Amino acid sequence: MIKKRIVRKVLVFAVLAVLAACGGVSVSASSGGQVADISLVSKYDGSEEYAVIIATDDDGQPVWTLKTEEYPAAQSSAFADIGIFEDQYFYVERGKVISLDRESGRKNWENSDFGGAPTQYCRIISDNGTIYLSGYLGPDFYAVDKYGNTLGRISRINPDYYWPVALGVRGDEVTIRMEGSPDWQETEIRFNMRDYQISDKPSSPQPGSSSGDSGYSNEDLVRMAADYYEFINGQRPPIVEVDSENGDEVTIHLYEMMSDHTATWDWYYVNRRTLKGSNLLGNEVDLGIVA
Repeated sequence: MIKKRIVRKVLVFAVLAVLAACGGVSVSASSGGQVADISLVSKYDGSEEYAVIIATDDDGQPVWTLKTEEYPAAQSSAFADIGIFEDQYFYVERGKVISLDRESGRKNWENSDFGGAPTQYCRIISDNGTIYLSGYLGPDFYAVDKYGNTLGRISRINPDYYWPVALGVRGDEVTIRMEGSPDWQETEIRFNMRDYQISDKPSSPQPGSSSGDSGYSNEDLVRMAADYYEFINGQRPPIVEVDSENGDEVTIHLYEMMSDHTATWDWYYVNRRTLKGSNLLGNEVDLGIVA
């Protein structure tokens, strides 16, 4: 699996080099295989920004590629990957949510109502294909269905809170973690999509608040790890277990059992008192969001 990923990355970057050299608006090529993965890479050419989207098959061979238009580079990137749902691939291009056909790369639809630039953890595809986004500089909340119809948009939930850095949706409840606040503390803003009633609360509890001086129990950590993964990614891992402990440092494995192997969803390395740590890719993890 690791070798296949390495080969895929080498091929992807080789295609990027060709696209950059030819400078065309769009390029399409086919290996004849079915699309297994789609990646988006933002590129800069002087003061201009563009993106290259590459669909690859199971062997890492390009099935199709697309080079976007170029835009003046700004504070936030003009592009953001959203992901694949059924036969569609979604991404953001200069404030527009765009749907491409998964197998051909042809555009299905685009919707310009969003108008923002989502951060890494502020884009979710739900189980029914609804897309939820928060823009770092606004809007605070946006929802569009898989057909391209806008379902809701909130430019600013509360003027005292800004810079969304994490977005979670569970049922009708939306939770947005704001980096900016009057006291410069990260804060969660929660509201219900049925009536948009909003409440604020601190994003992280005091260390060990649920289990005394010993910190959180393994049972608590497993539950929070599953909730956190679902909060960030919109999917719940089938199995979550504490793999090892070293004092207050705990390693948590999130995975599923396949017919012939174990498929890892992620690893969390967190402190049982602070609930903070990192994941397999080195990204920050804060289980306090869902404590």
